[in-house]
Amino acid sequence: MTKSSSVDCELKAAATETIYTRYPKNNLIHLYTDGSKMLDSVGVRVYSEIFALYAAFGPFRTNFDGELEAIKVATEKISFRTVQFQLKDMVIFQNPCQSSKSRHNVAESNIDSCRRTLQKNS
Repeated sequence: MTKSSSVDCELKAAATETIYTRYPKNNLIHLYTDGSKMLDSVGVRVYSEIFALYAAFGPFRTNFDGELEAIKVATEKISFRTVQFQLKDMVIFQNPCQSSKSRHNVAESNIDSCRRTLQKNS
């Protein structure tokens, strides 16, 4: 299947099948994150079968900042449920274009916070 010869629904079905084959839902928690920018404000969205979260992140940020914040929030939410889940049982899906488009210095504290949460519960 090539992108040019497929319709959107076929591509979505192929992507979904690939995700569920590589990362079975019966073994792993699937978290989907998204950072978006609208006008001068950035929002974050996290979705899983366990919880969904939508929040405004504030002005003067980039989409990549939103992605980082979404991952941070997701790992913190899951870490509160460590009795039932461990972070090694989680897979995070994000938009890879955001990190490649980012050309600014990212606040190291955000990245370090994500790392600490992941390491604490792994």
